[in-house]
Amino acid sequence: MAAERFRADGVDPQKLYPLDVDRALKSLEKIKKNVVAWWASGAQSAQLPKDDEADMVAIRNGRAGAVIKDGAKAAITCNQGIFNIDCLVIPKGAKNAALAQKVIAMMVSPNPPRRPSTPPPSTPPSRRI
Repeated sequence: MAAERFRADGVDPQKLYPLDVDRALKSLEKIKKNVVAWWASGAQSAQLPKDDEADMVAIRNGRAGAVIKDGAKAAITCNQGIFNIDCLVIPKGAKNAALAQKVIAMMVSPNPPRRPSTPPPSTPPSRRI
């Protein structure tokens, strides 16, 4: 989560990479006295807002959605959020391979379309799964 550290230190999103590790560590030194926990698992990241221990948590949207559904006093914001994609795959023989290629090209372009959105809790891509 180094990118969040740089953003908190005022680095322009367009200038995050290559990452300046020394700057990130110095940024952590500035804030560590105010950090409740450096979470080590997704479950722990969800427990912090559930127990009302933290004012803000970097958390995956699926975990956040579940915590909110369970009654935590929390909300999801995508303001300056980070969009992570581990891999993109088009299965061999896919009926809409050409359309899938266009979607992937848009997702990895340096200037993807910008629009306000509300992230859903993590769900499978198909209800038939």
